[in-house]
Amino acid sequence: MTREAFLKLSLEDREHFINSGETFSVEGSDEKGLSTSQPVIVEQPQVPPSPVAPMSQEEPSAPLYDNHEWRDGFPFADPLELLYLLDESISSGRVTLHDWQYQFLTDFAKGGIDDTKPFQALVRAANGSGKDKFIIAPCVVWLSMKFKKTISPVTSSSGAQLDKQTCRYITQLCQAVNRVFKTEIWECTNRRYICIFDKADRGQDSYIYCFATDESGKAEGYHPTDFGCKMGIFVSEDKTVTDEINTALNKCTGYTHRVHVSTPGLPMGHFYDYCATAVKRKSIKTITEVKATDWIEYHVTAHACSNISRSYIEQMKRDLPGGEFGSAYRSQVLAEFGTTDEETVIPYNHIWTLRRMKVAHLAQNHNTGGLDLSRGGDETVLSVRNGNRLLALISFKFDNTEDTVEFLVEKFNEYHLTGEDAKVWADSGGLGAPVIDRLRGLGWVNVKYVNNQSSAHDQRIYKNRGAEMWGRFGKLCERHEVMLVEDAILDRQLATRYWKKVQGNKHQLESKQQARAAGHPSPDRADSVVLCFSDYQSIGYGEAPEQVKAPFKQAEQRVIAPPTSLKALAKSEDRDYKKPIFQKDLDSLRESIAEHNDRVRSTMKN
Repeated sequence: MTREAFLKLSLEDREHFINSGETFSVEGSDEKGLSTSQPVIVEQPQVPPSPVAPMSQEEPSAPLYDNHEWRDGFPFADPLELLYLLDESISSGRVTLHDWQYQFLTDFAKGGIDDTKPFQALVRAANGSGKDKFIIAPCVVWLSMKFKKTISPVTSSSGAQLDKQTCRYITQLCQAVNRVFKTEIWECTNRRYICIFDKADRGQDSYIYCFATDESGKAEGYHPTDFGCKMGIFVSEDKTVTDEINTALNKCTGYTHRVHVSTPGLPMGHFYDYCATAVKRKSIKTITEVKATDWIEYHVTAHACSNISRSYIEQMKRDLPGGEFGSAYRSQVLAEFGTTDEETVIPYNHIWTLRRMKVAHLAQNHNTGGLDLSRGGDETVLSVRNGNRLLALISFKFDNTEDTVEFLVEKFNEYHLTGEDAKVWADSGGLGAPVIDRLRGLGWVNVKYVNNQSSAHDQRIYKNRGAEMWGRFGKLCERHEVMLVEDAILDRQLATRYWKKVQGNKHQLESKQQARAAGHPSPDRADSVVLCFSDYQSIGYGEAPEQVKAPFKQAEQRVIAPPTSLKALAKSEDRDYKKPIFQKDLDSLRESIAEHNDRVRSTMKN
């Protein structure tokens, strides 16, 4: 079938043609008489009558909405017709759209009847597949011209990406409309486009708003102009858009169309989450099969894009790090989620799965803490767990040690970190040691020094204790043995801690300086949680039992109140507070000696 004949089909017939696997070509022969397949040159379709002339006062206006058939916009069946009318390179046959683009543009027009069953689509595509030019731009322009009073926010995390690609292609189409219709239907300003249907009634205008997502507030507050009106949300290069921005977009209720396009990145974040649970377009015959809450994923590899030559793909196989098995090739060519060339300690899919599983709480009769003390502008974080359940994640910043110590004492009492078994594992590196010294001097001898650079228990696998603690916690996540608090920052930090092998097969963590240089987040919250679980004994269970134990009721403990101030302590006004919280036995004495030796060795190394 020729493309000209395809454009004359109804939407249902077009969808059937695409789903049947047919292609667009005509048979010809070259000078040698060999059969070839040539692009079809399609004549430019007739320009539809312009509806932009002001209506006379006597002429009644048509109803805005009637039985799901919009009657007052431009009569383009779908974005395909719009492209064939406006893009001469396509109508002439010099540029051939890919089959997946035909499918998407047809689906877009058929979906989104109203906001009760919106068209929600994910385009996970290889580099150079034409996501902005042939997906976002024609769809948002068509939606705005087909239906009056439409509003469409379009966003990307990068202002450069927005201006050089997305807005550039939208502007090209809008200006082409003005040339074809020989009147200013589209009013184009910086990142703002207005489709004018009737210059005498500007209340019918459609709007396209483009903005970079550097502030979540910019993504909120978009809603349909009126009841029954269309609204589209478009996100370009979604992998770089933060989860906070996506949450803000979710507050824009009433949309009929929503499209997120991106090349894949790390297996984490909202774009990965959506793709992991979306209905694959290849698995269904028609989009009407999906539920109103479902996303539809269009997975597009470089092999599905005829503009990407096979020789270029072979070159990337040869030149990209790791070749065809490397993460760069899998992302850029196969459009697969992956990691960087370095290895993550805890793959995000373990965190993602853990969040969606029912894990039993295995209670203990005491709580345990983990304390990561800040350096510079980083957070100080105290985490508290009971058994395998993380109870609290407390992050704060103070300018001086006294305020930090006072706040920690308050939280130790609040979360019952006051008994001999209620240990608080604290990072003694850098500025941590003085804070721990002060706490222990005040009687909090349950606060334990942890030197990440000290020797690992299993020295065959881990370079030091810090790497070993992270490795052990990674195994707990992989086995779905822990319950975490809801915290997006924690999830991101856990999934972006990297390590490498040194001295043969030993694992060593990426330093915080290396992490900053690579753009990885400072793992303060994650380090605190790893410390909190550093003494947790894995039980290796899988599925959680049906009956989950209720959290235990903390037994009363004798807690000596802290002094009202350090000055009061110095004056011996609160003498009892100088006494240890509990009587040390020989085991704890030996433990203290070992901790002291670790500190001395760490100081000598520094």
